[in-house]
Amino acid sequence: MDSVLPEPLYSDITKGQKKIDGVLLSHAHLDHFGLMGKLPSHIPIYMGAATARQVQFIERFTPKQSWSD
Repeated sequence: MDSVLPEPLYSDITKGQKKIDGVLLSHAHLDHFGLMGKLPSHIPIYMGAATARQVQFIERFTPKQSWSD
């Protein structure tokens, strides 16, 4: 497991000991969405259209990071 992930919350989520209904991404700062690719795939990520466009733009011009596993 990556040491940059918040422990013990991340372990609790992946083991099913904590339930998260979804993640709301308010804006596309890398420090807010940079680890979203590490979330279990069953957790939905919600964001507005402008934020989604910003995330796509940042992904296009930034070397591969944790969000795109």
